[in-house]
Amino acid sequence: MIPAAEPFAPGRPGAVKAAGLLSEPVGRAVDAILARSLAGEALSVEELARQFHLSTAYFSRRFKAETGQSPYAFARRVRLEESAFRLKVEPDRRITDIGCDCGYSPSNYSWVFRRQIGQSPATFRRCAGANALRHPFCHLDEAGLAGLLAQNGGIRMQKMPELFVLCRRQIGNYHALGGIWAGFMRACRPWRTAGSQFLVRSFDDPAITNPDACLYDVCMTVPPGCGAPGVRRIPGGWYLVLPYRGPVRNIYAAYQALFTLWLPGSGRRIDPQYSYDLYHRMGGPEDVALDICLPLKRA
Repeated sequence: MIPAAEPFAPGRPGAVKAAGLLSEPVGRAVDAILARSLAGEALSVEELARQFHLSTAYFSRRFKAETGQSPYAFARRVRLEESAFRLKVEPDRRITDIGCDCGYSPSNYSWVFRRQIGQSPATFRRCAGANALRHPFCHLDEAGLAGLLAQNGGIRMQKMPELFVLCRRQIGNYHALGGIWAGFMRACRPWRTAGSQFLVRSFDDPAITNPDACLYDVCMTVPPGCGAPGVRRIPGGWYLVLPYRGPVRNIYAAYQALFTLWLPGSGRRIDPQYSYDLYHRMGGPEDVALDICLPLKRA
């Protein structure tokens, strides 16, 4: 049973305005910030600027113009929201250990977390499941979430191949995906083949992050070395896979079923390299078929 919720608005305080499509340099900078932030490593804006042959001041202005935050504020938000996600899906771990993994000492983690998330870590963890259910994106109750875990053969562990993908990186609301897909498919038509697959790579849980500030990639698989601009690599390995068939509006609920009902009691840990949806059919708002793929942490 999911405990009762306390009032909670994702990403408040400290929410940012959605920014839209990211340019290639800023998108690559985001990759570097994500890798360092989730490893608990210090961020050097000067080093990032040099990597793209830009002055520190110009790089910082461009990054903020596209993401809505300075590089340092973005990195801080990523670390804290990752720690919130770990509190949600790893209830057996100590709060201080999760904070430490994200680069915070026990003496300041609770204060910084409350300032960014709006609740103490303990309160957030206790109410995470109920807050996910009361989110505007959720159109099912707890029994409905449980039913999603059993559909189409249920959850499986599957070894997924390494993928090379042509990407369009966005910051914004998932509700904008329909229009983004149309433009993306037109743009990537020169590299599309009969074997191309389509994905959405997710970097945020909208039950935690301000829904208008979620980071995600729309992707199409391409052969390595194809020469297409903006190609990124998605590592292969063991993934937790949940088949989903149904309306677009309940994809959020399928994720929350995994995050709040299945993962906390499974003993499994998700690797912080982010999930993706592998699409098999896009028949319209009421008819999508996809696999939710969550990378498993190595033992």
